[in-house]
Amino acid sequence: MSAMPDGRFTVKSAFDLQQSPLPDGDTGNWRWIWKIPYLERIRSFIRQLSHDRLLTNLSHFHRHISTTADCPRCPGSQESLSHVFRECPIASGTWEKLGIRSQWFFNQPFEAWIRSNATARPSADHTMIPWFLIFLGTLWFLWKARNLWIFEQKSSTTTEISRRALAHAREAAGTLRTESITRQRRQIWVHWTPPP
Repeated sequence: MSAMPDGRFTVKSAFDLQQSPLPDGDTGNWRWIWKIPYLERIRSFIRQLSHDRLLTNLSHFHRHISTTADCPRCPGSQESLSHVFRECPIASGTWEKLGIRSQWFFNQPFEAWIRSNATARPSADHTMIPWFLIFLGTLWFLWKARNLWIFEQKSSTTTEISRRALAHAREAAGTLRTESITRQRRQIWVHWTPPP
């Protein structure tokens, strides 16, 4: 993309790409991703996911890299992003292990599904893990499990994936709570006045 017609990369070609309009109708409506209080690598992953940039067999097929678009775990099903994260038995089983059984959860348009769950507001109950952390962690570990199967032929169970996602979300929730406590302490010190 950022190369000259002869294939050479130059700083000028990168600058020209940056100045050009965004491809595929991308209007920059992704800023919400950077506001998610989570790990940078997860936010980058969500940006790739929400812009259909993760390489599934379906995208390989469309780019003429593969001869089939089939899911390697589900013969007869195309491996789209929606399939990997919602429709594949591994994905739907993982969501079920996390207590999701509503058809509404699985039937939303894919991009709206990502955004609504990734931006869900945390509850006021600080003992609970915020849903958006569980959701994002689950997406991350579903993708890792898919890649483990593709590249190393190692399978992960729905129980393993859901446990990893919950542990990851629990750790992230602890970090968020620590940050909010630190911010509150700073506010107390700012308003401190010396005794007479």
